Amino acid sequence: PDCPPPPPPRRLSAGLLRQATYTTTRLGIYTVLFERLTGPDGTPPGFLLKALIGMTAGATGAFVGTPAEVALIRMTADGRLPPEQRRGYRNVFDALLRITREEGVPTLWRGCVPTMARAVVVNAAQLASYSQSKQFLLDSG
Repeated sequence: PDCPPPPPPRRLSAGLLRQATYTTTRLGIYTVLFERLTGPDGTPPGFLLKALIGMTAGATGAFVGTPAEVALIRMTADGRLPPEQRRGYRNVFDALLRITREEGVPTLWRGCVPTMARAVVVNAAQLASYSQSKQFLLDSG
């Protein structure tokens, strides 16, 4: 028997929004700060300053991305709840709107502090290492 394919997971919209907000913010902040802290002669910031820029970018990105992450977690957990307890969010925007209406705006930032702390560590290492490696390759080539 031919069965229709299952519909795409509704939480995909939340995952995409989370990546769009978090990643765009952190990379944008990193790029802007890196350019502003590059010397007038084109000398890039040192590794420790790159790490600090990465920390700032990660924390900011995590703060901006937390509402989408809250929606993603809620939407993912919804499928595991008994049917009578499911919220039935239609998409990420429905989830964000309903969370705001039913629980208040601050709920969108629940868990923000640990998320930001994790992002500080990850981005200090990730962005600074990437930037330092890129600089090394450009200088040696």
